[in-house]
Amino acid sequence: PRVDGQVSYQSNRTSAESGRNFPGMPRRFDTLTVGGQVNWELDLWDKNKLNSEAAVGEAVAAGYSVENAKVSLIAEVARLWFAVQAARIDADCLSDEFKARYREMEIIEKAVKAGLLSTDPLSSAQLAAAQAKLDESNALRRLAGFETALKALIGAPQSEKISSPILVDIKIK
Repeated sequence: PRVDGQVSYQSNRTSAESGRNFPGMPRRFDTLTVGGQVNWELDLWDKNKLNSEAAVGEAVAAGYSVENAKVSLIAEVARLWFAVQAARIDADCLSDEFKARYREMEIIEKAVKAGLLSTDPLSSAQLAAAQAKLDESNALRRLAGFETALKALIGAPQSEKISSPILVDIKIK
């Protein structure tokens, strides 16, 4: 509903010298004007009811959006946790690989010094050991990246070591 109103007051006085003075007519007169308007929209197609239902639907959708964000956060924590575990396994395997290649290089180096082998296998063993060390370093770098991301996501201090298995209590309101 809409209501509009108007009120006006006017006071007039006619001068005796104006020539508009007629006998029996007062020289002074007041005018009071009052007006108003009321509008009411007929809701023939239930527009107001449908707007109300739409607002409720939008509120429900916003609630689901919040729940979706919570699930996405939990999924990302789980994904990063598994990435950390896989990177740890990868780094451990590559560390073992480097140790084996380094040990192989030492054995070949002793065989070359003893005159049992030519120097050709030594350079190949040195190259394999160097590549294994590079692979191990890259795996440790990936592990550090995953751990940093996981700590940031769960709010753990960067100086804290992530234990395996990780126990995280995610409290989302």
